[in-house]
Amino acid sequence: MQQLLTTEQMRAADQHTIRREQITENDLIDRAAGAFVRLFAVEYPDHNIPVDVYCGPGNNGADGLVIAGLLQQMGYQHLIIHLCDFAGKAGAAFLVKLEWLRKKQLNVRSLDTIADVKTASDGVIIEALFGSGLNKPLGGEWSELIRLINQSGAHIVSVDIPAGLPSEGVINPDGSVIEAELVISFQRPKINFFFPESAAALSRFIIADIGLDEVFIQQQQGVFHLVTENDLRQIIKPRKRFSHKGTYGHALVIAGHEDTMGAALLASSACLYSGAGLTTAAIPSSGLTALNTALPEVMYVPAQRLTDNGSLQSYSAIGAGPGLGKSTETLEIVRLLLSAGKPILLDADALNCLAQEKTLLEQVPAGTILTPHMKEFDNLFGKHASWWERIETARIWTKRKQSVIVLKNQYTFTIDEQGMVFINPTGNPGMAQGGMGDVLSGIILALLAQGYLPAEAAITGCYIHGKSGDKLATNQATIRASELAAGIPQVLFELTK
Repeated sequence: MQQLLTTEQMRAADQHTIRREQITENDLIDRAAGAFVRLFAVEYPDHNIPVDVYCGPGNNGADGLVIAGLLQQMGYQHLIIHLCDFAGKAGAAFLVKLEWLRKKQLNVRSLDTIADVKTASDGVIIEALFGSGLNKPLGGEWSELIRLINQSGAHIVSVDIPAGLPSEGVINPDGSVIEAELVISFQRPKINFFFPESAAALSRFIIADIGLDEVFIQQQQGVFHLVTENDLRQIIKPRKRFSHKGTYGHALVIAGHEDTMGAALLASSACLYSGAGLTTAAIPSSGLTALNTALPEVMYVPAQRLTDNGSLQSYSAIGAGPGLGKSTETLEIVRLLLSAGKPILLDADALNCLAQEKTLLEQVPAGTILTPHMKEFDNLFGKHASWWERIETARIWTKRKQSVIVLKNQYTFTIDEQGMVFINPTGNPGMAQGGMGDVLSGIILALLAQGYLPAEAAITGCYIHGKSGDKLATNQATIRASELAAGIPQVLFELTK
């Protein structure tokens, strides 16, 4: 897992690299600027495009000054550098780089007041105002400058992080923030890039490797981790010779109502495609024809037969909730599962039952996986003002209950029994359609049935789910949950070959 760093930890990584390599802070600024420019040139290869570079008074502004000089060396013809220092507090690194830049005969303009700002609309603005060191909301002339840049009509590219966006912590939805089309961030994405509130500040980001010590970074103590494909290759167990259906567990899917059989079919199909040795669906009898027609490999058990713990002992793992409905019967099923002594996953209407009777939430056994979306999470744990607060609540609860929460999002967060947060990078907006959560539950349940630990099953399931969607998104705009489920075997194949 890639360790994600707080602002202070990133500063420590910078200083460690400076000491270890016996370089200066200015050398590291040059290195960062060079890495930025290499990626910028790929994104904007036209050397005739107008480029305005807005530089604040600190190290981020120093990055911007060097970036401007390097772009000139690469042949960019129309460069204007705007020096933004409304308070007269330019840092030492900024002054050193400004002296270097002035020797290059570039068009350098000083913005002493907001009245001096004149933005262009037909090119690119490189925003290097503050970087990750900003620790307070922007106001006054800075806020007005950000407003003018945002309204310029230019393509906005931020250096490391959009001005006004904190690297971590609660994001103020009313704060003044640059609205970047692209962020080229140094070494690691900022933690807040993965939170939905950051959508106002950036459309996408890419990472520039600036040569910080990766061993040092990975040794840092932190809560947030970014899942990588290599992690999945270490977790997923290839199928072995002489194994059989009994080797890969028996999953029970308790889902569907007379009017919502689609949810049961989607969850069951995902469980089947994800490799459970046996999959049984507990569904209404009215859905049996649909089940036999769509998924003949999935077995059937009448839900009314699930009356006591003895009726559940033949299953390796049990998942409940998709399309079950909010009924007394659903509530009784949830009560039964909480005492079943089996690995369980609770989703959708099973979560609604826990929210309805909060005493049940306290009875959740260790190792349980909950898979809420934002509204379900708030129903369970109370209203939250931000996603950062939701993560903090989830961390407290998972540590106390020794269970796992999968908090669904564009970048889904898995919070494990130690309160660690694992961010899933796969998935895309084309997956924003009904049924995707049912498929995710089926994938995770199949992995539970095969013997994966709860956190492993959740992290792996989220990655596979998003990866299947990403493969489909290469040639189509929207993705149906059923076709995503059908793509799971190919993803598993590629991750184990």
